[in-house]
Amino acid sequence: MQNSDIERERLLLGLLASVEKGGARSQRYWASEFGIALGMVNAYLKYCIKKGYVKVKRIPARRYSYYLTPKGFVEKSRLSAAYLSNAFTFFRQACTDCSDVLEEAKTQGWNRIAIYGTGELADIAYLCAINIPVKLVGVIDLDTEERAYRNLPICRDLAALGQVDAVIMAAQKDPQGAYNFLVTQLPAERVLTPQVLHISRKIQE
Repeated sequence: MQNSDIERERLLLGLLASVEKGGARSQRYWASEFGIALGMVNAYLKYCIKKGYVKVKRIPARRYSYYLTPKGFVEKSRLSAAYLSNAFTFFRQACTDCSDVLEEAKTQGWNRIAIYGTGELADIAYLCAINIPVKLVGVIDLDTEERAYRNLPICRDLAALGQVDAVIMAAQKDPQGAYNFLVTQLPAERVLTPQVLHISRKIQE
């Protein structure tokens, strides 16, 4: 299954689960909850209504309430099982990929490693590094306001971390764009890219 299909199913599962918990929530609420555009929420809701997963009822003050149908409960259950299977597959592949690129760094003598991004993949990279003789010196993240990730400092600028021999990519939001940015800061071979991110190492001119 392609990453886009997995993300689509994740969003559908999240929407159905949220409708089940409180169908009177607004589309703006869901857009904020899932971090997607309002128009995309509307498109997903229309899809769910068309498929018979969700019913809509108009309530006072020009608002709408959404209800999960029996068919919707069945679909939510199916998506839950698929999500768990995909999550396990992702975790297993990510562990292998992160270990591989960190072992490559150790072989090259690159001992001071930074992580780019926070989240699930960064957690996996952090855990893999425990078993490999490299030193994690910090995390680069342009979006978070946090100052620390686990026991590592978070910086917006690679230079703020001092000497960095290589960076392991862990950004799951626009990983290609993050890679393209990093190779303007470091030689491309020092930007370590787990295969699970499907990053192209050839930058478009």
